[in-house]
Amino acid sequence: MIDLKPIPITDLIREKKIYIGDGYRAKNSELSEEGFPFARAGNLNDGFLFENADCIPYSEIDKVGNKISEVGDIAFTSKGTIGRFGFVKETTPQFVYSPQICFWRSLDNKVIQRKYLYYWMNSYLFLNQVSAVSGQTDMAAYVNLRDQRKMTLHLPELITQQKIASILSDYDELIENNNQRIQLLEEMASEIYKEWFVRLRFPGYENGVFKDKDGKVVDRESDGALPDGWNLRQINDFGKVITGKTPSKKVEDYFGSNVPFIKTPDMSQGLYFIKTDEALSHKGANSQKNQYIPKNSICISCIGTVGKIGVTVEQSQTNQQINSLIPDQPEYLEYLYFTLIRMKPVIESYAATGATMANLSKSKFENLRLVHPAKKFVSQFHNIVNPFFEEIKILLQKNQVLQETRDLLLPRLISGKLSVEHLLNETYEHKEAIRTAAEPAAVYETKSIK
Repeated sequence: MIDLKPIPITDLIREKKIYIGDGYRAKNSELSEEGFPFARAGNLNDGFLFENADCIPYSEIDKVGNKISEVGDIAFTSKGTIGRFGFVKETTPQFVYSPQICFWRSLDNKVIQRKYLYYWMNSYLFLNQVSAVSGQTDMAAYVNLRDQRKMTLHLPELITQQKIASILSDYDELIENNNQRIQLLEEMASEIYKEWFVRLRFPGYENGVFKDKDGKVVDRESDGALPDGWNLRQINDFGKVITGKTPSKKVEDYFGSNVPFIKTPDMSQGLYFIKTDEALSHKGANSQKNQYIPKNSICISCIGTVGKIGVTVEQSQTNQQINSLIPDQPEYLEYLYFTLIRMKPVIESYAATGATMANLSKSKFENLRLVHPAKKFVSQFHNIVNPFFEEIKILLQKNQVLQETRDLLLPRLISGKLSVEHLLNETYEHKEAIRTAAEPAAVYETKSIK
């Protein structure tokens, strides 16, 4: 067991071993659509997400001083939403920190190994210190720079830091590799969907007849042209729609760990809901039996943040901000999933009509119209892309196991309760977990889309 003596961060700052800074207070007039992304708390969630982020123009970057990211920085959300972390990699686009984000920067990697610092900040040794100072104001939760600089840092010798970082990085690298494979599989399925149901180049389209809404034969490229036998139908023609509901919070034993309870924040984990932040007990779920949705239901967020979509992996329930479509025919799952993603702008526009908060009611959602292709093409599409969906599910489940294993190891390694040498040399836990998670995904034969 390692004897970790906490080192005052003020000492490390004075010795120029570490720097802790906050973000740039930009005026709205300084932001633009191009330049360095301006990272707010919403852009930091399991990595950096800069799609649609505001930017600081390249010509104005001198104004921000050292509040621009460097490789090896640990970003930390310190205002409002506290406790999200991001490690700035070589592949991370350079960005500017906003006031919602602080950054810790090791100035001497031979004293404070940067990846070790990242994992230490994710541990209770740091988070307990954050908790002790974040509630000292009547305003939104906030951890100021002064308090951060008064904290202590637990530093084992450099070789131990490197080993701890290496072990935990193995898990993160596998998770990232799986995420890349998930993205590739979904992109492949999405491209086939677009080819068949958007560009209308499905098998045999060359000899097909296309008609307009009045039934007149037209060229395939004409606006509104659909193949003969295809038509427009309402969403509720494809299956049953259920709007979720929250059981009474007054009954404590309505909440437990048996029935996944899906809420909008759960809808950022990918195609499938592998894990939810909250669950209902069977008693709580059975208090509203008509709210059950089965495996392979499609959930769509319809209040507040609308248009997020995911698929259930087991019987679940949702809160009232989510409408769920239970397809009548299982082979329509993949087609409906991609069609609803494509319809996000329509969903957003309907939800915004006459409301202070975006709200797409069940009736509005049910009445949305979408193309109903000939069933034989939907079935063919399902046969091709369903293996992709199943592989994505397996990879997401593997990632969940990797994350849970990493999160169990992290506090034990960082605190010194688990010896690095014991883990690497005397047990097979680490190597076996890595070997199992690294098994290659199935490789699918590329199929003709014509």
